[in-house]
Amino acid sequence: MKDKTLAMDQGHSRIFNIHAWSDHKAFKKLEAEIFTSLSYKEQNILLSKSNNNGKSDPNKHLRTILADLYVAWETDHSLCTIVSHNNGYQANSRHNALSIPKRIIKIFDVLYEKAYLDRVKGGYHLENPKHSRSTRYRPTALLQSLFGKIDIKAYDINLHQDQECIILRDKEPEALRTTNLEYDDTKLTWSMRYEVQAYNKLMNDHYVDVTTLQEPFVVREVNPIRGKSYTIWHPVDQNHKFTRRIFSRGSWELNGRWNGGFWQNLPKHMRNDISIDGGPTVEINYSDLHPTLLALEKGVRLIGDWYDLGYQVCESIPLQDQCKVVKQLFLIGINAKNREAAFKAFHNAHKFYKTASLKRILDAFVNKNPYFSDTICTDQGIRLMNIDSNITTHIINQFVTLRKPILSINDSFIVKSEDRRLLRTAMSNACIDIVGADIEAVARGNQKAQYIKYAKTWKAQDKDLHMASVMQMQRPLECEEYRKRFEDWKDWKGLDAQYYT
Repeated sequence: MKDKTLAMDQGHSRIFNIHAWSDHKAFKKLEAEIFTSLSYKEQNILLSKSNNNGKSDPNKHLRTILADLYVAWETDHSLCTIVSHNNGYQANSRHNALSIPKRIIKIFDVLYEKAYLDRVKGGYHLENPKHSRSTRYRPTALLQSLFGKIDIKAYDINLHQDQECIILRDKEPEALRTTNLEYDDTKLTWSMRYEVQAYNKLMNDHYVDVTTLQEPFVVREVNPIRGKSYTIWHPVDQNHKFTRRIFSRGSWELNGRWNGGFWQNLPKHMRNDISIDGGPTVEINYSDLHPTLLALEKGVRLIGDWYDLGYQVCESIPLQDQCKVVKQLFLIGINAKNREAAFKAFHNAHKFYKTASLKRILDAFVNKNPYFSDTICTDQGIRLMNIDSNITTHIINQFVTLRKPILSINDSFIVKSEDRRLLRTAMSNACIDIVGADIEAVARGNQKAQYIKYAKTWKAQDKDLHMASVMQMQRPLECEEYRKRFEDWKDWKGLDAQYYT
């Protein structure tokens, strides 16, 4: 039944997690209390009608729902949970380790009828399915009061119980979204799973947070090309460090990047404030990795600023802006299937540039760098992602072996400031093993060239002093809420206050 004490904000929502679980005795007691409060008829709704060797334990499904709702409530009492009613739950799927059945929707409805949950029904948009909205639920005052009586931390809830970390995706021709595919395990998938599980296990023992964040989440506004803008709520806490490798187009040779950690959803400026184990971090970016890989495949090593064409190509694009335009257009072109798609994608972000000017810019770039002529605008990006994901895997494996935390964000890495040199060494080792060339050394050389240019301009000839000053300036401030979260986590882990710096 609807609790009218506080209106539900449908935009302030997160998706129901079918892998939530807790074996805490206080939580088991809560589950039993709610189950016994149901009528015999309502309890039967939770009971399985299958003969699947007891896999569908009704209390297990109830516990998953309560565990996920509890984490949302602990994070923000007003946070809603999105539950799809499209019968997409496949109990025997590798992507549904707790065997959550389609009947899970009925369990939510029972909790709604018993006044444990508030609800806003979703609906299907016939004219534009993208505008369809799923049903939202939120604990009522009754369930919130029960949550308030149990003395457990959100850390006591495992949001990734037996969750698959090697994902293979594909998309049907007429489908709006990609779907997770079923697949048979091989030596390759077992090996990749072992690596990702080892990394996730390591990161469970390290604290990652944003020191300037007062609330443990960020809200980002999304402005789609078509349709209304909307906001997305991203949690920032120790329950959202779980990482997976995701492959695309039904192939183990396409994509494969490491995805999932909350740091990948942070705005770029906020990544400067990431702290690991209470200490400062540094981010090293390899944004030119894909062009470097393409050139290496042609036997060319890129040196210097290859985006500098040496002259102004179009009057409509000022010389001071030209390098930036060339770089953005080329990086888009790596992922585009053809030139038209590249120009269209560029226009989505920069509407004031004419297509004719972009064509001249791209032609001039290819004339200067002819080894890119047969790879630009030929859908190379997703293949290159597989190569860079293997480099990332190599680097992460080195850090896991040394028991050192590391965060990956596509073409960059975040490590403790003290591990800056270790990361560069790991990158060199990975590149030599994966592609046969020390790309890290090339990147470091280009960075040095850029620094020399900066030093001549600003008369800062002492590089070590300059870097020390920059590091000091970049050391993030710490808000009181961050300190409290960190101390709570250390208390929960049973760690001495001096264990982390």
